[in-house]
Amino acid sequence: MIRKEILIPVAIISLTVVFASVSVFVFFSKGKSKFWISKKIKIGAVLLTLSAISVQPSCRPFVTCYDPVMPNQFVLDNDSLNNINLDISETNKLTGIIYSREGTEFSYNISDTSSTANVLFKGEVFPTDGVFDSSQENFFVEIDTSINPGQYRISFFNKSVELQDEYSGWGIYLLNIK
Repeated sequence: MIRKEILIPVAIISLTVVFASVSVFVFFSKGKSKFWISKKIKIGAVLLTLSAISVQPSCRPFVTCYDPVMPNQFVLDNDSLNNINLDISETNKLTGIIYSREGTEFSYNISDTSSTANVLFKGEVFPTDGVFDSSQENFFVEIDTSINPGQYRISFFNKSVELQDEYSGWGIYLLNIK
């Protein structure tokens, strides 16, 4: 019994040689011979079919070989290499976009840069339009104005403020408060 792994590549190579030969006849007939053109089309169709069959099972045309997009990607508007500068005397709002949003409750916390366990402030993430209803959602957070100037870590969560301890944060940024 001839295995598929051997038979198909041999058939593809053989048909490629035949296809090239028929292409030469089409060239010499200057594309006017219906007989050679039809043979070239039929052989090309068989080549395409065999090529599709020989594709690895994990990468068939109906299955992508790419990792799915990670849900709830938080991107802040004034992000500079995961570094955010905020002058609290001008505004206490950070704005951004949640890409591939899943869920309707989001929160954030601000912690010390030395340890994410040392949480200083927690709060909700609010949709700019008032409701989380699209896969790409603009959002804002309001930073407590009593925060001292310095460098902090801000983490975003795809759960409410009360459930933050049970889930790891997403979109961790360094936050420089002036």
